[in-house]
Amino acid sequence: MPELTAAQIVMLVAVVLFTLVAAITDLRTRKIPNKLTAPMCVAGLIYQLTFYRLEGLWTALAGFALGFGIFFVLWMIGTAGGGDVKLMGALGPWLGGMMILKVMFVSLIFVTVGTGAIIVG
Repeated sequence: MPELTAAQIVMLVAVVLFTLVAAITDLRTRKIPNKLTAPMCVAGLIYQLTFYRLEGLWTALAGFALGFGIFFVLWMIGTAGGGDVKLMGALGPWLGGMMILKVMFVSLIFVTVGTGAIIVG
């Protein structure tokens, strides 16, 4: 099994902890606060710059643009919540453009299966 680099460990820990805290907060309050998402977004930019320099900055910006942008459009047409927009905008800089698209695709599968189960059940 390949060993993880320091950059991969930092990203994995940050993303898992953030997602867990955001999920718990959302379940309890039905909101994901800006004081949680904004610092995570900035930390993602710092992470990318620290470990990957200028190339990381472009990765972070692409991740933010795709994560925030796609979910902002979904929010505008009424198919996603504001917390979803902020969550994906905060994760985008950490994951980058391609990974955030993969996360969206897997999320779509879970939402589709869950919705189907609700309709059938």
